[in-house]
Amino acid sequence: MNLIVRFALASLIIASLASCTKTVEVPQQPAANPIAGSWIITDAAEYNGNSWYSFDPGTDGVFTFYNNGGAEYDDGNAILQGSWDTYTQTGGYYDEYGNYYTDAHQTFKVQAGSSGGGTLDLYFDDISFVNASQFIGTYYNGKGIEKYIFSRY
Repeated sequence: MNLIVRFALASLIIASLASCTKTVEVPQQPAANPIAGSWIITDAAEYNGNSWYSFDPGTDGVFTFYNNGGAEYDDGNAILQGSWDTYTQTGGYYDEYGNYYTDAHQTFKVQAGSSGGGTLDLYFDDISFVNASQFIGTYYNGKGIEKYIFSRY
């Protein structure tokens, strides 16, 4: 009988230890904003309803977007400082292929200036990320669709 009690007790201890698991909870880091970082416009094109044609957007500098919403534009001659913002909007917009949609989408705006009077105001009806190194902003200008391709600098 004593042997049976010892065996049952040992089996119970082994079974309870075998069912234990240890978990380590790692606090989740906030997601990094995909826009944060330095960017250049590598292409700009307008769609007139039939085809796309490239144009010079006149922005040959580096855009730097900070996680706190701050923005900076440096073209080598002047540094403009300001802010950027994205928000979800519903309503009509064109994507980077010239297709029209009316669902929820991300808009993007940048406003920057300098004490010398230079300003930069960009607004995009829609932005979409191609990957971590590139995003596309589109804007309907009243006669055609403009698209700007931003690439990491």
